[in-house]
Amino acid sequence: MPAILSFMDLYFQLMLKWYELIPSYITAWREAIITPNLFNVDLSAAISLCCYEISSINGKLFGLEKRAKNFFVKYKTDYIFEGPFINQN
Repeated sequence: MPAILSFMDLYFQLMLKWYELIPSYITAWREAIITPNLFNVDLSAAISLCCYEISSINGKLFGLEKRAKNFFVKYKTDYIFEGPFINQN
């Protein structure tokens, strides 16, 4: 569990840093939207287009993917946590 919390902490730090930086990359983002594959040669365009990856990771962390939803529908009470989170049925 500590490794998961550490990863989530790092992810949130990344997300907040990206949100701090993105206002200065609006021009690069507009150019990247107009020019496909610009992110391959322009670092500013690549940074500006990270929103898709960050959103994808966010959805995966909070179980918004179809695979995660299916898992929690199937195993509503049988969680795989150790310690005090174990279901005591």
